[in-house]
Amino acid sequence: MTAEMKPASSRAPDDDGANPVRRILDVTAVAAPFRDEVAGRIRDEGLAIKAVGIIADDAPKPCRTYARYTASACEAVGIEFELRSAPRLDVEDEIQRANEDPGVHGVIVYYPVFGGGRDLYIKEIVDDTKDLEGLGAQWSYNLYHDVRWVDVERTKKSILPCTPLAIVKILEHVGVYDERPPPLAGVEVTIVNRSEVVGRPLAAMLHHDGARIHSVDIDGCLLMDHVGTHECELGLEETLPSADVVIVGVPDPDWRLPIEQLKPGVVVINFSAYAIVPPAVTERARVFCKGPGKVTVAMALRNLLRLYDNFHAGRA
Repeated sequence: MTAEMKPASSRAPDDDGANPVRRILDVTAVAAPFRDEVAGRIRDEGLAIKAVGIIADDAPKPCRTYARYTASACEAVGIEFELRSAPRLDVEDEIQRANEDPGVHGVIVYYPVFGGGRDLYIKEIVDDTKDLEGLGAQWSYNLYHDVRWVDVERTKKSILPCTPLAIVKILEHVGVYDERPPPLAGVEVTIVNRSEVVGRPLAAMLHHDGARIHSVDIDGCLLMDHVGTHECELGLEETLPSADVVIVGVPDPDWRLPIEQLKPGVVVINFSAYAIVPPAVTERARVFCKGPGKVTVAMALRNLLRLYDNFHAGRA
């Protein structure tokens, strides 16, 4: 595998390396075209689309921030959004109510509700045709098996989880993706997170596109290459120096990415709620993204429109 970064596309940031500020990506520019596309269709076609967000009364602050951003983004593009807050023991009932309402086209649950295995159960309650974040078993199966369409005619695309999809769009924007298939051939990626919500699906998506992945978490490292997925004995000190792209999501405010181990010219993305990447990363990275939040919300809007097109358009 080559350790050389692919040349930036015309969409890549103007970065001559002289100013570290230019290396910090403003994700507004990434999110805008997707948001504008959704707004344009809703306006031009007169679509009436509704999403329901469900959040536990005691949900942590990041969940409430995400819910607030989702509500604001929906309002901006002409989507009706209703946030339903309930005691966590009643969240399941709220999901079922939204599932059964033909006037609701998308459902998003703000996790954690309980945390752990019970949240996995809650994810399965959301109707597949309304699963805004694509976290249910059917959408997960499609993702891990690289099933990109839900119909034989290939007119209805699968739903992908919002944050992993947002990170893919960021990598496309900064020129990591090549126009020739496979678009990530020769690209080395280290992902420091293997959660079922972001790290693991993201690794699968990038691997499907041809990248060589080191997936790292507290339990060790997995290598995903052209042969398949293997146990790997390497640590960050071995994987970071060869990585063209480093994506981190460690849920520990005291952890820090060892930036001295990064390869010059690397692309670094932090999707953690914490500032776990030291500011000096700009001395090595050609692009640093502090967080994909705005793009994640844009992908939620995009998923909602896709659900509407796939399963609800033309129905009373």
